[in-house]
Amino acid sequence: VRVPVGDLDPASLEGRRVVARGELLPRWTVFVDNRTHKGIAGFYVLSPLRMTGSERHVLVLRGWVASDPRERSRLPDLATPAGEVEIEGIAQLDLEHVLELGRSAPPGPQDRLWQNADVASFARWSGLAMQPLVVRETVAPRVGADERDDGLVRDWPDPGSGVEKHLGYAFQWYALAVLAAGLWARFVLFGRRKAES
Repeated sequence: VRVPVGDLDPASLEGRRVVARGELLPRWTVFVDNRTHKGIAGFYVLSPLRMTGSERHVLVLRGWVASDPRERSRLPDLATPAGEVEIEGIAQLDLEHVLELGRSAPPGPQDRLWQNADVASFARWSGLAMQPLVVRETVAPRVGADERDDGLVRDWPDPGSGVEKHLGYAFQWYALAVLAAGLWARFVLFGRRKAES
């Protein structure tokens, strides 16, 4: 499905494979901090794509890149293809957030390292007209018929992955509740009977 350049209903595209054509704008690239891949700290890379034939932009979650282990605030140099590219990916309504303690100040005009990002805050920060959608890129961008390797990792977790961990926690808490009820019954109810006899 091609991402429309006009008004769109983002819910109708959520989770679907989409294609967008336009120009990536490296000037507005943002690095979202504290994202790991296979246990290595790094950044998610976000860039707006000015859609061909429109002044609207779509936010592209381009991939993951490792951070500098000696200086986390040093941002990597990325190869961003120039000119018109074709982006393939999965449409999502917004980006996942990590826990923030307190409220962080809005990013300044030159801030490119963010703790969390979403389409609305990106639009306010950049002043760009944004589609209410994020494209999570699944393959390197194409320039003409050629894929351009930009060195980013696009090994995204499947939606719903990690459910087993949540089920494990649920089982653990229910088992703890059963144990607590059993101990209460043993010491309170049966303890009274012993005291009365």
